[in-house]
Amino acid sequence: MRFQCYVAAIGACCALGACAAPQGDQAAPFEFIRGATINQVQNAILSQEVQKGWTIAQQSANVLALEKPFNSFGFTLITGAQGSTMRATYIFVQDARGVDVTGAITLIANQGFGNTSTYPDGRDAPAMQAMLDRVAADFHH
Repeated sequence: MRFQCYVAAIGACCALGACAAPQGDQAAPFEFIRGATINQVQNAILSQEVQKGWTIAQQSANVLALEKPFNSFGFTLITGAQGSTMRATYIFVQDARGVDVTGAITLIANQGFGNTSTYPDGRDAPAMQAMLDRVAADFHH
């Protein structure tokens, strides 16, 4: 009986881990925002994402990186992380017509003793793309 409970527990953990495992097979979110400046696009992204719990990790003329805590039992089990952070990074390129924005989401696992590991998180790429689509639509109104 104890063995069956142990096997069931391992199976449940594997199932949870599979659901929470980072996926890297999605296309990188991308949007061209006609008639905008980088500063305008950064502000539009911040106005949408800060209300969802994201905080600024890095901001410069061409990069905006946002972070928020990531809590997943499956991810912790797989990576052995002592704490995890989700990071959304946006790269901006300005030209005369507008701004190209490319995004990426990664999971940063704190392995302890100052060591971290980074995993691509393609599962959230569609949500990032949808947000960039909304930002672009706002500029076209």
